Amino acid sequence: MVRALLVLMLLALSACASTRTRPVDAIAAADASFMAGEVAAYVAAELPPASSTVWLALPPAPPASSKAVPSPLGPAVAAALRDRGFAVVEDSAASDGSHAVSVDALELAGANGTSMSGVLLKVSIDGAAASRWYEREASGGLAAAGAYTVRAAR
Repeated sequence: MVRALLVLMLLALSACASTRTRPVDAIAAADASFMAGEVAAYVAAELPPASSTVWLALPPAPPASSKAVPSPLGPAVAAALRDRGFAVVEDSAASDGSHAVSVDALELAGANGTSMSGVLLKVSIDGAAASRWYEREASGGLAAAGAYTVRAAR
């Protein structure tokens, strides 16, 4: 029951976060490759890889004056999509006929005083958004805690 409530609260947080103008990409570098594979698998289940071009909305690089480091997730997702057979456009504007894909990953730890931690993943394709919670395992890896929750494009 507590787990279900936590997942619902995280999905509500995801809905609130959807008003941002760019993805958060706030995950550890060690998780980027795994999460990129998950994103590519989801996109491949929704679009035909060999005949689809995706426009990957990547977050802007942090300013040189900041101490922030560029997120490892965007480049990892682009590589994973290419490995699945997608043509990937990373320019600032979508090309004609391409599918707009954006990724938002947020690492959360110890919500509501629990020891539960993991990553909330949101993948949007042409305005339709799918969210999924990944729990942190004792080994340090991530495992899907359930199916995707999908919100249709408006």
